Amino acid sequence: AGILRRPGQVFLEVWSRYGRLDPRSAAPMMTGLAMSLCLTDGAYLYADPDWWRDEKGEPTSGQHSWYSAWDHSLGAPVEGIETTPNPAGIYQREFAKGWAIYVPASLSAVAEIEFSGEALCLATGKRGLKHQMKSGSGGLFLKTGLAR
Repeated sequence: AGILRRPGQVFLEVWSRYGRLDPRSAAPMMTGLAMSLCLTDGAYLYADPDWWRDEKGEPTSGQHSWYSAWDHSLGAPVEGIETTPNPAGIYQREFAKGWAIYVPASLSAVAEIEFSGEALCLATGKRGLKHQMKSGSGGLFLKTGLAR
Protein backbone atom coordinates (compact mmCIF):
# COMPACT_ATOMS: atom_id res chain seq x y z
CA ALA A 1 0.00 0.00 0.00
CA GLY A 2 1.22 3.48 -0.79
CA ILE A 3 3.76 2.30 -3.37
CA LEU A 4 1.80 3.21 -6.49
CA ARG A 5 0.56 6.70 -7.15
CA ARG A 6 -2.98 7.28 -8.35
CA PRO A 7 -3.00 7.54 -12.17
CA GLY A 8 -3.21 11.16 -13.28
CA GLN A 9 -0.59 11.73 -15.95
CA VAL A 10 -1.55 11.84 -19.61
CA PHE A 11 0.69 11.41 -22.64
CA LEU A 12 -0.53 13.11 -25.80
CA GLU A 13 1.19 12.59 -29.13
CA VAL A 14 -0.08 14.36 -32.24
CA TRP A 15 1.04 13.38 -35.73
CA SER A 16 1.39 16.21 -38.22
CA ARG A 17 -0.27 16.18 -41.60
CA TYR A 18 2.42 18.53 -42.88
CA GLY A 19 6.18 18.69 -42.49
CA ARG A 20 7.69 20.31 -39.42
CA LEU A 21 8.87 23.37 -41.35
CA ASP A 22 5.52 23.84 -43.09
CA PRO A 23 3.77 26.88 -41.54
CA ARG A 24 0.52 24.89 -41.45
CA SER A 25 2.04 22.74 -38.67
CA ALA A 26 2.39 25.64 -36.21
CA ALA A 27 -1.30 26.16 -35.34
CA PRO A 28 -2.25 22.52 -34.63
CA MET A 29 1.00 22.02 -32.69
CA MET A 30 0.30 25.05 -30.49
CA THR A 31 -3.34 24.05 -30.01
CA GLY A 32 -2.39 20.53 -28.90
CA LEU A 33 0.30 21.85 -26.60
CA ALA A 34 -2.01 24.43 -24.98
CA MET A 35 -4.76 21.84 -24.58
CA SER A 36 -2.40 19.38 -22.91
CA LEU A 37 -1.02 22.06 -20.56
CA CYS A 38 -4.51 23.25 -19.60
CA LEU A 39 -6.10 19.84 -19.13
CA THR A 40 -3.29 17.57 -17.90
CA ASP A 41 -0.02 17.44 -16.03
CA GLY A 42 1.33 15.01 -18.58
CA ALA A 43 3.65 15.02 -21.56
CA TYR A 44 3.17 16.20 -25.14
CA LEU A 45 4.98 15.33 -28.39
CA TYR A 46 4.37 16.52 -31.93
CA ALA A 47 5.61 14.06 -34.54
CA ASP A 48 6.51 14.27 -38.21
CA PRO A 49 6.16 12.62 -40.69
CA ASP A 50 2.82 10.91 -40.36
CA TRP A 51 0.61 8.14 -41.69
CA TRP A 52 -0.58 10.25 -44.64
CA ARG A 53 2.89 9.99 -46.12
CA ASP A 54 2.99 6.27 -45.45
CA GLU A 55 -0.30 5.87 -47.34
CA LYS A 56 1.31 7.66 -50.29
CA GLY A 57 4.13 5.10 -50.29
CA GLU A 58 6.68 7.52 -48.87
CA PRO A 59 9.03 6.43 -46.10
CA THR A 60 8.22 7.37 -42.52
CA SER A 61 10.82 7.99 -39.86
CA GLY A 62 8.73 8.62 -36.76
CA GLN A 63 10.76 11.78 -36.13
CA HIS A 64 9.59 13.87 -33.18
CA SER A 65 9.55 17.52 -34.12
CA TRP A 66 10.94 20.41 -32.09
CA TYR A 67 9.45 23.91 -32.22
CA SER A 68 10.98 27.16 -31.03
CA ALA A 69 7.98 27.80 -28.74
CA TRP A 70 9.24 24.90 -26.64
CA ASP A 71 12.46 26.82 -25.89
CA HIS A 72 10.48 29.07 -23.55
CA SER A 73 9.72 27.93 -20.03
CA LEU A 74 6.35 28.66 -18.47
CA GLY A 75 7.64 27.47 -15.10
CA ALA A 76 5.57 25.57 -12.56
CA PRO A 77 1.77 25.83 -12.43
CA VAL A 78 0.56 28.56 -10.06
CA GLU A 79 -2.44 26.47 -9.04
CA GLY A 80 -3.40 22.83 -9.30
CA ILE A 81 -4.75 21.42 -12.51
CA GLU A 82 -7.81 23.30 -13.79
CA THR A 83 -10.15 21.03 -15.70
CA THR A 84 -13.18 23.29 -16.11
CA PRO A 85 -13.48 26.20 -18.51
CA ASN A 86 -14.11 29.76 -17.36
CA PRO A 87 -17.64 31.22 -17.86
CA ALA A 88 -16.79 32.10 -21.49
CA GLY A 89 -15.86 28.45 -22.18
CA ILE A 90 -12.10 29.07 -22.39
CA TYR A 91 -9.48 27.02 -20.58
CA GLN A 92 -6.76 29.17 -19.03
CA ARG A 93 -3.99 27.89 -16.79
CA GLU A 94 -1.47 30.18 -15.14
CA PHE A 95 2.16 29.25 -14.68
CA ALA A 96 4.96 31.10 -12.87
CA LYS A 97 6.18 32.70 -16.13
CA GLY A 98 3.06 32.75 -18.29
CA TRP A 99 -0.20 31.17 -19.34
CA ALA A 100 -1.51 28.38 -21.53
CA ILE A 101 -4.83 29.15 -23.23
CA TYR A 102 -7.07 26.65 -25.02
CA VAL A 103 -10.20 27.79 -26.88
CA PRO A 104 -12.38 24.76 -27.76
CA ALA A 105 -13.72 24.43 -31.29
CA SER A 106 -17.25 24.36 -29.83
CA LEU A 107 -17.06 28.14 -29.25
CA SER A 108 -18.38 29.95 -32.31
CA ALA A 109 -17.02 33.44 -31.66
CA VAL A 110 -13.50 34.80 -31.52
CA ALA A 111 -12.38 34.73 -27.90
CA GLU A 112 -10.87 37.78 -26.25
CA ILE A 113 -8.36 36.91 -23.55
CA GLU A 114 -7.50 39.55 -20.95
CA PHE A 115 -4.46 39.17 -18.71
CA SER A 116 -3.66 40.88 -15.40
CA GLY A 117 -0.37 42.14 -16.86
CA GLU A 118 1.21 42.50 -20.27
CA ALA A 119 1.61 39.15 -22.03
CA LEU A 120 3.69 38.12 -25.05
CA CYS A 121 2.02 35.71 -27.48
CA LEU A 122 4.60 33.17 -28.65
CA ALA A 123 2.68 32.47 -31.87
CA THR A 124 2.39 36.08 -33.07
CA GLY A 125 4.99 38.03 -31.06
CA LYS A 126 2.26 40.50 -30.06
CA ARG A 127 2.44 42.09 -26.59
CA GLY A 128 -0.55 43.46 -24.71
CA LEU A 129 -3.12 43.07 -21.95
CA LYS A 130 -5.71 41.68 -24.41
CA HIS A 131 -5.34 39.08 -27.15
CA GLN A 132 -7.85 37.53 -29.56
CA MET A 133 -7.92 33.83 -30.43
CA LYS A 134 -10.04 31.82 -32.86
CA SER A 135 -12.18 28.93 -31.68
CA GLY A 136 -10.37 25.62 -31.92
CA SER A 137 -7.01 27.21 -31.16
CA GLY A 138 -4.52 27.41 -28.34
CA GLY A 139 -1.52 29.44 -27.37
CA LEU A 140 1.27 30.13 -24.94
CA PHE A 141 1.71 33.59 -23.46
CA LEU A 142 4.71 34.78 -21.47
CA LYS A 143 4.58 37.33 -18.70
CA THR A 144 6.70 40.17 -20.09
CA GLY A 145 10.01 40.68 -18.33
CA LEU A 146 10.17 36.94 -17.52
CA ALA A 147 10.78 35.65 -21.05
CA ARG A 148 13.00 32.57 -21.40
